[in-house]
Amino acid sequence: MKDTIINVARTFERTLTNNQGNFVTAQTITYEVRNSITDTLITSGTMTEQNEAYKFTFTFTVLEEFRIKFFTPINFANDLESGTVIEVPVNATDVTNLTTEINEVADEVWVSNVTGIGRELTAGTRDTEIDAILADTNEIQGKLPDNFIMGSGVSTNKDDEIDSIVTTLSTLIADIWAFATRTLTGIGTSGIASEANATTNTTNIITEIDANETKIDALPTAADIADAVWDEQLSDHLSAGSTGEALDNADAIADLSLIAEEVWTFNGTGIGRELTAGTRDTEIDSILADTNEIQGKLPDNFIMGSGVTTDKDDEIDAIKVKTDNLPVDPASETNVDANETKIDSIITTLSTILSDIWSFATRTLTGIGTSGIENKANATTNTTNIITEIDANETKIDSLPTASDIADAVWDEAIADHLSAGSTGEALQSADDSVDISLIAEEVWTFNATGIGRTLTQGTRDTEIDAIKAKTDNLPVDPASEANATTNTNNIIAEIDANEVKIDALSTQLTNAETNIISEIDANEVKIDALSTQLTNAETNIIAEIDANEVKIDNLQVDIDLLKEKIFSIAGLVHDNSEIVNQVYDSNGNLTSATVRNYANQTDLNAQVNVIREYTLTSTFNILNLNTFFKLERII
Repeated sequence: MKDTIINVARTFERTLTNNQGNFVTAQTITYEVRNSITDTLITSGTMTEQNEAYKFTFTFTVLEEFRIKFFTPINFANDLESGTVIEVPVNATDVTNLTTEINEVADEVWVSNVTGIGRELTAGTRDTEIDAILADTNEIQGKLPDNFIMGSGVSTNKDDEIDSIVTTLSTLIADIWAFATRTLTGIGTSGIASEANATTNTTNIITEIDANETKIDALPTAADIADAVWDEQLSDHLSAGSTGEALDNADAIADLSLIAEEVWTFNGTGIGRELTAGTRDTEIDSILADTNEIQGKLPDNFIMGSGVTTDKDDEIDAIKVKTDNLPVDPASETNVDANETKIDSIITTLSTILSDIWSFATRTLTGIGTSGIENKANATTNTTNIITEIDANETKIDSLPTASDIADAVWDEAIADHLSAGSTGEALQSADDSVDISLIAEEVWTFNATGIGRTLTQGTRDTEIDAIKAKTDNLPVDPASEANATTNTNNIIAEIDANEVKIDALSTQLTNAETNIISEIDANEVKIDALSTQLTNAETNIIAEIDANEVKIDNLQVDIDLLKEKIFSIAGLVHDNSEIVNQVYDSNGNLTSATVRNYANQTDLNAQVNVIREYTLTSTFNILNLNTFFKLERII
């Protein structure tokens, strides 16, 4: 009995052999797998013949005891197998070894002196950003209210509330000036410019405005300016100290991406910075605690009240951008609440004022004298003044810089005037100052764990260098000098000349030996041909003898089969190793039918396997219970 592991496929097999011990092929063997305790059928089927065995594969999914019964053809014994389904065995040694392997994997992951695969965390990569995020989250944590963002009493986006205020103000303003339908009534005409003059002046103003609109429309867009800035030829802006010069120098220094790729992908002794207790772990734990607290104060939808889900990295970067712009001392929750109250009050007051000014559907200006209304002359003067202002604005618009002018100014600007912390100028200046190819090359090629230089391993040109090194390793520590090499060479040549004489003599001997060997081979070939003829004749005689014996064996097998049948029949007649089953009796207790089976031996009889003969017994009886008919019909 062999234990079987749960959820692991196991193959069961059986073999069938004849009396000579040879495998019997092309048989049908079925099987049943049952629970040993409940006799519940687990699975069943027909075994497959493979490599001189009959097999089936099954996976137990329950811990249980089982037995398998194999049903073989007639003349072969059925078989039984039992077993137990167990869990995967585990011993203390396995656990200890697994723990050791896990620790070794952890060490390989976090220590620096390993073969470099991918990019490791080093000073100056993500550490600065982690520090900045830690500082920002600490500051945000101290300034967030106890309920939701911006002190709101509900979970919402404050941008939506601001948008609502803007929408309300826009609606109120539109209500004041519904210019297409507003009419001023009840006003006298003596002090008002005529409709014709007003129309002419309005037309002139509109014409000027249209002209200005055309010029304004022709102004470059932000995209145009950006395109002009970034498409500008860098070679036109290389004056000393300019941004263009800084960029050109940065480009000429080296392709940093190639340097980074070479540094971080070579298979040498590992570089990089370890993350160990006491370095960044404490800060990361602090960030985790802060962000957990912040998470409890955020609304129920997405980050910062967003209505859509985004990449968390993008959200964190967005938070970083916003927190960088936060003032050192933002408004407290109390101030925010107070401002909200003031804004609500302003909206209410504006609504009341605007309502008082314009009940726009019915409002009429009445009771107004002419002294307070501009007369025609004043209206003309005002129109002239407006046109003068517009002309002045046109001049200013005409003098606005073009996209090319702006690009020139951007790229010619001295980088020294733009080195404030966090600025692009500072970043460019840092890029110019921080990259020193000689330092990079020295760092890459001189380090390893023991400080004895870089170990060359597979990658880039390392394979070729390794091949050269393999050859140079075989050179002697102190090679011969040129004089010694010349003397040695002359000695070698003299030795070669002497060997050539010996080789010539040996060649003559080999030629003579070859002639003798060929003569001997020719003689042997004649003998081999004669022997081949004899072997051919012998083969023919042997094959004929074998064929005759095969016929005799076949005839003998027929005789044996007939004799076997007769022996089985005799054994059946004498009821040797026989049993009667399936008996049927009439009302008087007379045996009217039954099945009689014969077995080859007593063991098969007791096991009820390998039936060699089977008969059907039929008999009838008269009213006196005397047998009137008896038949024993052979079935097998």
